[in-house]
Amino acid sequence: MVTGLGLAGAWQATLLLLAWLVLTGWCYRRPLSQRFERQTRPTTQPVWLAYASETGHARSLAELCQQQLQQQGRPVQLLPLNQLSAALAAQQGMAPVTVLLFVSTTGEGDAPANGSRFLSTLAQTSWTGVQYAVLALGDRQYPHYCRFGLLVHEALQQAGARALFEAMCVDDLNAGDIARFHEQLALSMSLQSLNQNHCSHSSPLIFDYPLIARQQLNDGSPGDGIFELTFGVPDDQPLARQWQAGDIARLHLQDEHGQPLHRDYTIASLADEGRLQLLVRQQFRHRGENSQLGYGSGLLTHTIQAAQQARFEIIHNPNFHAPASHIPMILIGNGTGLAGLRAHIRQRLIPGCRNWLIFGERSAEHDALYQQELARWLEDGVLGQLDLAFSRTSAAHLAMNTALCGELTHGYVQHVIERRIGLLKEWIDNGACLYVCGSQAGMATDVDRALRQELGDELVDRLDLEGRYRRDVY
Repeated sequence: MVTGLGLAGAWQATLLLLAWLVLTGWCYRRPLSQRFERQTRPTTQPVWLAYASETGHARSLAELCQQQLQQQGRPVQLLPLNQLSAALAAQQGMAPVTVLLFVSTTGEGDAPANGSRFLSTLAQTSWTGVQYAVLALGDRQYPHYCRFGLLVHEALQQAGARALFEAMCVDDLNAGDIARFHEQLALSMSLQSLNQNHCSHSSPLIFDYPLIARQQLNDGSPGDGIFELTFGVPDDQPLARQWQAGDIARLHLQDEHGQPLHRDYTIASLADEGRLQLLVRQQFRHRGENSQLGYGSGLLTHTIQAAQQARFEIIHNPNFHAPASHIPMILIGNGTGLAGLRAHIRQRLIPGCRNWLIFGERSAEHDALYQQELARWLEDGVLGQLDLAFSRTSAAHLAMNTALCGELTHGYVQHVIERRIGLLKEWIDNGACLYVCGSQAGMATDVDRALRQELGDELVDRLDLEGRYRRDVY
């Protein structure tokens, strides 16, 4: 039997318990609300954008995609493909990620320098739970179309990553191919439609440039002929004269069957000079008794005559544009790569610019291109340092050579880098950028290897990520 006193005590205890529960719930309302929100709202996975880019197109597409994803509230990381495995390994155990890869192919189906080590680093991280998509850039005119991008796609599948969709190949930056990639991306990632305005190409603006002069610069060379070509610029076409150092003249022509072709040449002059200058080395489709020059070099170095016109499209190449004038430049190249380096020096003929040219060719007697101009720039201080390397002239003959300016080395440009590494480090510590222009096979690959051996992969990768290591190679 419960007495009145006992019943009152029970009611008091119940009321105290209820009050405690209400107070506890009030105190924990915010943590509980946040926990409920985390459980009920969808998580936003981080997106990693990795690029393997030779002339900057793949990187530009990755940067545009980065901007659009950020506008939709997606967390985004952008980095060179070589750094992807290590970066993901550092995030191991965190939220699953989506990786979008923008991958160019260069040379004989090869990787660009900033993607060349990716396949060998796949084992650094677990790819299980990673979803990815590959945009492979290439050109059907060349063998091994998009080969490196397709190799990346296959390797990721074998490593356990899940493809959002099959790798998409882009032929010569075709706007339709790029649009299809973004459409698939929007569907697969539940995104708003990605804006294509920045990625699409309008019809190319092709102009006729009359040939003014042509001159072989390396008579007697053990290598193939190098020609300087000077074209006039149409006065009534303002867009035909809009370029800057680092941009490309794309020659439009046809093969013997009437099929359209194009060949790209880095411009050696500035627009305000009123002429379009190129350096072109003769290439051969067939050698021997029935030698045949290449389509582009044959037209430019042999077929076309003075006053006849060649059809060019100006291709803007922001990945190889110059830094601000106060930033030192170390310009490295060989052969016709001197065209792009020369344009950069001509653009920096202003007080305060620091420029260092490292250039290599075969013979000091026959291949010392633009020697008078280089000597004048060295004397005027436009070039703070000039190193010339010649692979077919002995060190003894170079030591006796009094006709050439600058420091002379028997060997290749990578040997100059090794010999001058102390000075090169000083320039880099003072903010210098490295610009490489010339042949991919041999020179550019060997230069990259020398830089990594002397400076270390970490510093070279950081220079690339900061835009201080740029290449225009072919």
